[in-house]
This record gives sequence, structure tokens and C-alpha cells, in this order.
Amino acid sequence: MGLSSPMARQARETAMNSVWQNHTLSELVAAKGRPVLVMQIPGGGNPPGFVVVYGIDPDTGCIDAFAVSHDGDPRVRIYHCR
Repeated sequence: MGLSSPMARQARETAMNSVWQNHTLSELVAAKGRPVLVMQIPGGGNPPGFVVVYGIDPDTGCIDAFAVSHDGDPRVRIYHCR
């Protein structure tokens, strides 16, 4: 796993959010493949949703995680570098 600076991790988070926010889950899966893990948000989240987790980005060490809404056609709400 790459160990990178907090600035590099924040830059990845900003870039991934600019690319993926408000895109559909089907678009994300088409581009990145099936997630390695799908987790429910405790209490359902606000708005209700779930998290899809992908692998580790080797340049930043980010574990790529996307919060997705349950509304109609699921959409990416936000990307988190974990």
C-alpha cells in the first residue's frame, strides 16, 4: 500500500468527487467494475444509502469508497479516501 501525504490524499478525494458525484451506480460499475465490498450505512444514512468499496489506490494509499443513495436510480453522493 502506498503511503502518501495528506495533501495527495485530499487531492485524490477532490478529483474523484469532481468526476463521480451525481453519476449513477451503473456508470461507476461500468468504469471501475464490481466493488469488492458493499456496506449498509448504520441507521440508513441521511439521505438513506449504502457504500461501495473498491481497492487501494497505489499512488495515495486511499481505499476508494463511494457513498451511494437509494433513491430511484442509485447515484454517487460522495467519494471518500479511507
